[in-house]
Amino acid sequence: MKLKQGNAGKMVKKSAVEIRPFQPEDQEPVRDLILAGLEEYWGTLDESKNPDLQDIADSYRDGIFLVACLEQQIVCTGALLPRSAETAEIVRMSVARHLRRQGLGRQMLAELCSRAYQRGFRQVILETTATWKNAIAFYQAFGFQISHFADGDVYFTLDLRKYNSSGPVLRVPKDGNLLLNQEIASSQKALLKEKDTHNFVSLRTTGAFPVVWQSPP
Repeated sequence: MKLKQGNAGKMVKKSAVEIRPFQPEDQEPVRDLILAGLEEYWGTLDESKNPDLQDIADSYRDGIFLVACLEQQIVCTGALLPRSAETAEIVRMSVARHLRRQGLGRQMLAELCSRAYQRGFRQVILETTATWKNAIAFYQAFGFQISHFADGDVYFTLDLRKYNSSGPVLRVPKDGNLLLNQEIASSQKALLKEKDTHNFVSLRTTGAFPVVWQSPP
């Protein structure tokens, strides 16, 4: 089914998106989506540098590969690979060109982090090209911290020990003022603040899973 181009330029409703595990019949559309994004960024394409895409089910049999579908068309991908008993790496994040900046990437990233937490990993890592400023800002706004730079790439980490089953747990002062840097604060839209009997402040955003902020002792 061809996706209606009228969806481009509008925030995609979370309820309209289905995020599910990769199926063997997804092989061709997933491969095409990822390779199209790489060709767009680099201006050329060397398929020999992407051997994992030749058989995605086999390449990611030890991890998780997810697809996001809108109107029965795959429009976003993301995968999680175990790197150690405590660490998982997020790879193959890709969003259809005409649907970028509509919340799809954030939904996928949130789902991957949630699944990593559920599997008992303590941290997730990822990397991107150092010149891709939009990607860097996206990961930082989500909460990832830059760990280092190497060979033209920037590496990120996210500490899942600050997460619970609902989302990340970070500290705020008892007066409720959020300890967010300006970049992250400006990216959070329509925050809803709720205090409970355990002196927690719960923040729910429109673009991710619930976030719980814990006051200091």
